[in-house]
Amino acid sequence: MEDKRQSRRDFFSKYAPAAFVGALGIWGGSLLRFTLPTLLPQATQRIKLGMPDDYPPGPVKNVDDERVMVFSDAEGIYAISTTCTHLGCVVTWTGRGFTCPCHGSRFDMKGDIEAGPAPSALVWYRITRLPSGQLAVDMDDSVKPGTKEPLYA
Repeated sequence: MEDKRQSRRDFFSKYAPAAFVGALGIWGGSLLRFTLPTLLPQATQRIKLGMPDDYPPGPVKNVDDERVMVFSDAEGIYAISTTCTHLGCVVTWTGRGFTCPCHGSRFDMKGDIEAGPAPSALVWYRITRLPSGQLAVDMDDSVKPGTKEPLYA
């Protein structure tokens, strides 16, 4: 009767090339995946605000669930992010500025830092006019603080 046991040398000479090709395939797949973007493009985050007549100068409007406050004055309309630049907490409007409930950062009415650990001012977003005449906040496009969209152009 013949011994059907396989020697170690036979085993490695038979399966080592397959293991090498498999490892090479995994490495090649990883290299290919590295060239692809990690984040896929998303739809723009544009929030419709309504018509300019809905924003007479003076009042402050918190856009629910969107982390943005909309202000209007005689010069125009503007939007400031309510996301703290420290750790991303939602800041609250106090009437004189913004306060972060998480770590105590304070911002003035323009979003500039007054106190706390926040490293930078709150972000201002571009307000655009849609073809329908409505106003919209473009949360993908931050602008220089102080940039306002005229209400009646």
